[in-house]
Amino acid sequence: NACDPAAAAFEMGFQPHLPQDYTAFLCEPTIGSYDPNDKTGYPGGLDSQNYIFPNLEMDYRIRFQNTGTDTAIFVYIIDTLPLNLDLGTLRMGAASHPYTWELLPVDTLTGQHALRIGFNPIYLPDSTTNPAASQGYVYYHIRQNPDLPNGEKIRNAASIYFDYNAPIRTNT
Repeated sequence: NACDPAAAAFEMGFQPHLPQDYTAFLCEPTIGSYDPNDKTGYPGGLDSQNYIFPNLEMDYRIRFQNTGTDTAIFVYIIDTLPLNLDLGTLRMGAASHPYTWELLPVDTLTGQHALRIGFNPIYLPDSTTNPAASQGYVYYHIRQNPDLPNGEKIRNAASIYFDYNAPIRTNT
């Protein structure tokens, strides 16, 4: 079972010997075709409605891939943060490439903040030249606002900009 850390470590031939030896595992369902530019929130939730417990920290991963025809010099992600997330708890996480980030001013129409993540320069090759190197990702963590009512929906999507091209919108 690839989602069993002990079994996966054994299958990979890795056995920890020292306290600092560790492995990390990300277990996800296997699905068919996918857009290489997507956003995933963890925990995934229960039932078809994706119910989660209140007051949890949410972990988000945004993946991107340069499916264009040339190297992308820079990539920017604009992620509009829902009002039911606590901006004071935002913690940026691991990424495939060095990045900068900032919270943009409140959008006067929606009242929402946006998280801007920049990979500049990134020199991301196109997927036909180098499929493995054409991909990237970033993680961040943020808590829900305290004591949200049952049934509260936390929905958002990100826009990914490759150089000066129109944005690619992730799933919600």
